[in-house]
Amino acid sequence: MNEKINKMFELQFYPNLIKFNPPLIRLTKSMNGETGTATLIFFQFQFLIEFKKDYESCLKSLIFISDKKSIETTDITLFFRNGKPFFIKAILVLKNPKEWFYFLYFMNRYAKQNELSFLDERNNSLKSF
Repeated sequence: MNEKINKMFELQFYPNLIKFNPPLIRLTKSMNGETGTATLIFFQFQFLIEFKKDYESCLKSLIFISDKKSIETTDITLFFRNGKPFFIKAILVLKNPKEWFYFLYFMNRYAKQNELSFLDERNNSLKSF
């Protein structure tokens, strides 16, 4: 049975900024598997151009919007190269197994919707959702 995704799954910088390339995502999990972090790196983001040098006003938070709920992180850092924005790093701390599995649910749906895949670094294999 084909599963249809009815609701948009999107990443959004506050306020309502969604025009950017999909991020590079690195997941880490604690030894006991109870907690973890998701580090998202964004390159090639044109939306900062319209804010000129008022970058903090558009990088207040990163919101993960889905059909079930929304989660948000405010741990966002903008890195510069030669005086210009180079990349954005956002860190989402996953404090318990429920948050960990919700994040995986969200990213699975986001990847399907945007026709993305991932590279499993443990065995260097490309996987599609």
